[in-house]
Amino acid sequence: MGLNKAKQRSWIQTLIAIALILTSTGLVASGIWVSIQLFINPNAVSWMNKFLPKSAQIPVVNPEYIKNLTQIRTKIQKLGKIPGEPIPLQTNANTLPPKSLLIPVLNQRTNCRRNCQQIVELRLYQLAKTTQPAAETYYQLVDQIPIEGVDEALVISPLVREEVTENDSNLPLPLTELHRFTDKTPSQGIWLYLMGRKMQGINAIAYGQIVYYSPNSGLSLLSPWTSTTGVVPQWRQVTGSKSLELFIDETVDLEPHFRVYQVKTTQSDQNQIQLEEISLEKPALKIRAYENAIFLARNGLWSPALKLLQSIKQRRQQQRESWSSEAQAQMDLIQLYAKFTSKQAEQTWASPSQQVLAYLIDGRWEEARQVFQASSEDSPEVVAMLRAEEERLSNRVEAALQVNPNQPEVQAWKAQILAAQSVKR
Repeated sequence: MGLNKAKQRSWIQTLIAIALILTSTGLVASGIWVSIQLFINPNAVSWMNKFLPKSAQIPVVNPEYIKNLTQIRTKIQKLGKIPGEPIPLQTNANTLPPKSLLIPVLNQRTNCRRNCQQIVELRLYQLAKTTQPAAETYYQLVDQIPIEGVDEALVISPLVREEVTENDSNLPLPLTELHRFTDKTPSQGIWLYLMGRKMQGINAIAYGQIVYYSPNSGLSLLSPWTSTTGVVPQWRQVTGSKSLELFIDETVDLEPHFRVYQVKTTQSDQNQIQLEEISLEKPALKIRAYENAIFLARNGLWSPALKLLQSIKQRRQQQRESWSSEAQAQMDLIQLYAKFTSKQAEQTWASPSQQVLAYLIDGRWEEARQVFQASSEDSPEVVAMLRAEEERLSNRVEAALQVNPNQPEVQAWKAQILAAQSVKR
């Protein structure tokens, strides 16, 4: 009796073992099948989504949206649009097809003589996993962003600021080109720029908008930009930060104007990127001397402002007081301006009036006085320059005297500028 029970238990254990082996074999086989389907046809296992959390959902691909590049171009053309040249974003090693493509969609503008194709949309495509023939590469449309252009008021704002032209329009100007930055860019994401061009008098202006792509956050349109020098934005290390910053040149003649943006994450989402401009509107340190330096800089006295900041920083370091990254960023921005105005002042100019103007812009009051006194024959020309440049020179003079009224050489220039206004034209 005991022997029969032992045999019975043995058979049961054997059956359980066989069942476990068969079950595990089935699970392994099922796992292999699921893995293969995930690679070649995710739709076949999309039923699993109801058992998976949102973060692990299997992407479902609609076969109607899977197209090769020829089909993508054809579809865009059927909409009456013009497909632009695809720009690879994410690329695989070993020259495999790009994981993602950005395709500009253009319209043909009417009543137009040149640059008549305007970008009206950006389309983002990702490599699709499909059962289609392997000889073809297929992509799926995952995002599209309308492009409206850049307001003309912003495009010509540097010229309006310097009173070179008037702002008489707020219409959007077309964007006709899309480029990927070719030099070094920040490590996070992929950076591109939209661009258009406009002639305003003798100024060949380049303008556009920054485009950012990240697999985590997708495609984003960031800051619009304009450059009166016609130079596209550049990524530089302007401040003491290890990260690259976006530099935009809005300089008009001898008057420098730069914009420098730092890459920051938004407070609401660490995956979202924004460009934050380094500003001089608010002094980074609440001490009188620092505030005076920022005041001088805002009124165009970049070199005197830089000297004052360098003195403040040195003194604080000696006293082991803090010097914030914000203060350093403002100082580095001012140094960028001071380098420009100093270079202009040290240049040899064709006429005394130009030399005097360059010296005054850089806050070199004594050097300007010496040139003025040494050029008595050209004094009418210098007086005419003082009359023409009265506003920006007066701003500098008044700022210098407000910070330090005890400057006889500055007071002399204030009197000279006032006298120039009374001279008959």
